[in-house]
Amino acid sequence: PKPPEISRTIAIDWLERTPEVIVQYLQQRLKDGGCAAVICNTVARSQQIYQTVKEAAIVPSEDCILFHARFPFAWRKEIEDRVLARLKRDGNRPEKAIVIATQVIEQSLDLDFDLMISDLAPVDLLIQRAGRMHRHTRPSRPSRLSTPVLAICCPEQSADCSPDFGPDGFVYSPYYL
Repeated sequence: PKPPEISRTIAIDWLERTPEVIVQYLQQRLKDGGCAAVICNTVARSQQIYQTVKEAAIVPSEDCILFHARFPFAWRKEIEDRVLARLKRDGNRPEKAIVIATQVIEQSLDLDFDLMISDLAPVDLLIQRAGRMHRHTRPSRPSRLSTPVLAICCPEQSADCSPDFGPDGFVYSPYYL
């Protein structure tokens, strides 16, 4: 027999894509604790967001993690192991953590976040990313994060009011964005 389908609700927020707005959002949403992912479409943006989040000291330094594919393999493996050790099903979950990453956490890793901020991506990838939230049953999650929240960063607008996808338009076709 087929197991019963699980129904889930995800709240969606829309954010400006500036690092400062992302920091303010994380500060507000993680006030009572929780683990968040910020998924960026480019390595350069992940580095920029990481630097801004790190300087804001929202979480302890060891729980603010940058994770992308351009690290040398040995470093990348070490970072992946560190992220898994904290955020997998039976990981040593910190009270508060932020992982700023690229698409490397989108698939194949069993991670569980309370909150996610994502750059705009094709809808199938947004769904894949959202699948990393509330992935496992936990005895306690911060009350303000009892429903998983996916905050999507809006593209800026060009002078003619059309979306300006910037570098994201080189990663994903603007048609799909």
